[in-house]
Amino acid sequence: MAGPDYVFQGRSVTLPCIVREAASGAATYLVDASAARRLLPGPELDVVELLPGRALLSLACIDYRDNDLGDYDEISIALFVRERSAPRGVPVVGAALDFLRGRLATFILRLPVNQSFTCEAGCGIWGFPKRVNQIEITHGARMLCTWHADGQRVFTFSLPRGGRAKLPERELVTYSYLDGALHRTRFVSGAEGVGFRLGGAELDLGTHPIAQELRGLGLPKRALLSVSMEKMHGRFEAPEPVSRSSVARAGLATLLSHLFAVAIVLGGLASLAHAGGPARAERKDGSEVFRMRPDLRACEPPACGGFFVSQVNRDLSRCADGDRAPECYVASLEPSGKGVPDTEMLQDLASAPALWRALLRGRLEARRIPGAGTLGVLRVTQAWRPVGEGAGDGSFFSVHDTDIRCVKAPCPSIRAVLLNEGTELLVSEIDLERAKASAAELVQASDALDREGILVIGAPAPGSEPGVDLLLASRLYLQARVGQGH
Repeated sequence: MAGPDYVFQGRSVTLPCIVREAASGAATYLVDASAARRLLPGPELDVVELLPGRALLSLACIDYRDNDLGDYDEISIALFVRERSAPRGVPVVGAALDFLRGRLATFILRLPVNQSFTCEAGCGIWGFPKRVNQIEITHGARMLCTWHADGQRVFTFSLPRGGRAKLPERELVTYSYLDGALHRTRFVSGAEGVGFRLGGAELDLGTHPIAQELRGLGLPKRALLSVSMEKMHGRFEAPEPVSRSSVARAGLATLLSHLFAVAIVLGGLASLAHAGGPARAERKDGSEVFRMRPDLRACEPPACGGFFVSQVNRDLSRCADGDRAPECYVASLEPSGKGVPDTEMLQDLASAPALWRALLRGRLEARRIPGAGTLGVLRVTQAWRPVGEGAGDGSFFSVHDTDIRCVKAPCPSIRAVLLNEGTELLVSEIDLERAKASAAELVQASDALDREGILVIGAPAPGSEPGVDLLLASRLYLQARVGQGH
């Protein structure tokens, strides 16, 4: 059913407003919550702290190609928010649960465009903070977006293009102030040709005061995720006034732009706030990383019924008796160290179907067992659980962020270490499309890059442009800890 009609510059706009085709490049960042809170213009909203002191900010560049408001370019900067009158729940965990239950929304801080008609319509209908600025978007191997305002450069933003994923249509909500009153706008968005990457986005801030505002949030920094959408579509409904007594209900997404629905942050974030400091996967303490399979032989334990383990990236493993073999038998898996999953969980991780078996770091030791002689045991210091449904072709790597930051792409800011071998390489991006991980798992992996790192199965490959090296990952592992689900 058609909504109300509006007229701007002699042109009629009927709601819902339909977007038939657009392309975007976007990234999400964890930013200082106190600084983000100061950017909200009214008292009704507050930022959502997904982790203590950390809010989520989205940045997107959108090329609208077929839209009821015209063919134009746009930039979106937005925050996750909640109404202050809404129940807050348990800190951190409550925010993650609200994600899952669809109770979070977004507030657009900045929404510059490069045409006057869409500016007037966006401001007049929805109260969106549109301004006419100079925006240049180019589409090559990377999407490159440059924003100038008041004769000064605000930023240059780029990220890799391309992807094969599809995001189904989803109803979302964003807030805005229209005639001084808080309103919510519901919209539906979907996309094809979607690519997700850890890293990959490059943000170079300029001299404009808005650039200083972004620096105050802690930018530039490595993005949680970068997302490319080659073909988006959607529709925007009429704005609805928000009563002071109402409790916000919103779609489950981050508004990375008008149409950027972040499936990449659906749930799972509460597990990122964990006890204990980071523990890198590549250690120099003599321990090794093993894969394993359960021993299904029908003989009397402990001589049978344990596990066969093998060192990743090696044809032969040194067993507890000193011999080298493709696999080594161990009678038991024993946790060794703070935060390591208990024996029962280790056995469950190791006995799972082949696709879901964990990787374990530890030492093989020989132990005298009464009635059974000397058998091997694996003293486990770390466990890594597989996520996603990727096939897992290639070599095993430990991957973590180097804290290198560049002013332009390519930026080799990610270190990949060949497990049990020590060979290192620096890459600019990790392509996890073939890992087939969920949205929440990708966010956890991105956050883990800054701390304990992640493990992947994959292979290095040249990027989409000269000088860019990437790691094509077909299997993803996240660190397993006490208290986590299997």
